[in-house]
Amino acid sequence: MYKIKLTLCFAAVALATSASAQSLLIGWDDATATGNNTPASNDAQDHVFLTGVSGVINDGREAVTYQGSTDGTFGSFGTNEATATNGRYEIRGSGTNAVDQRIAVTITNGTGAGLALDALVFDFSRHFEGSPTAFDVEYRQGLSGQSLGSSNVTLFSASSLAITGVNADLPDYSATIAGNVGVGLLDTNILGDGLSATFWMIGSGASGSGNGIIDNIAFSAIPEPSSYALIAGSLALISIMVRRRK
Repeated sequence: MYKIKLTLCFAAVALATSASAQSLLIGWDDATATGNNTPASNDAQDHVFLTGVSGVINDGREAVTYQGSTDGTFGSFGTNEATATNGRYEIRGSGTNAVDQRIAVTITNGTGAGLALDALVFDFSRHFEGSPTAFDVEYRQGLSGQSLGSSNVTLFSASSLAITGVNADLPDYSATIAGNVGVGLLDTNILGDGLSATFWMIGSGASGSGNGIIDNIAFSAIPEPSSYALIAGSLALISIMVRRRK
């Protein structure tokens, strides 16, 4: 009986892990579009997890040859999905122009159907004492049927941030999109086919031009109901097979 339970447990973990990996849409882990210490300009995603989804990053600064996060995950998603350790994005302090103080992340849906966005996930760390001590993630535009605050809707805020440095396991963050629906911020998390949605990641509280490090940026989606049905059906099948072998 113990072996049966152990078998079902391993099967459940494997299926749940698979469903989690499938929920990633696109990701960036290697800033390579323009060069060191230059603003990002239509920097396309490094990974596509769902065919038909694409995106770009603009503004901020790219540090192509400098090291970023080493944990191999997009936020807390995936295992060794974020393969690059060199290359990162930076946001800077008030001693720089406005576009250096933010990163604009855009996702485009070309799948042929609506996408239920779950979150914008990423790793972030302060680099120096003068680095931004806080940051916000804002929804700017693009969600289908969105009427509450067509721009400048703050979805996530963090403050009193630690200095982790570089070439390290940077702290994981998740700016929920789905979780802000129906609470006075967003009307919907659905990105229609052929449409794009833009989000800003904005630093604050820096001294001069101190920089904060952002790496392993990705969008996740809420798994389709069919994914849960597949998990339930697979577990039921495993259970039947085990019982027949008893």
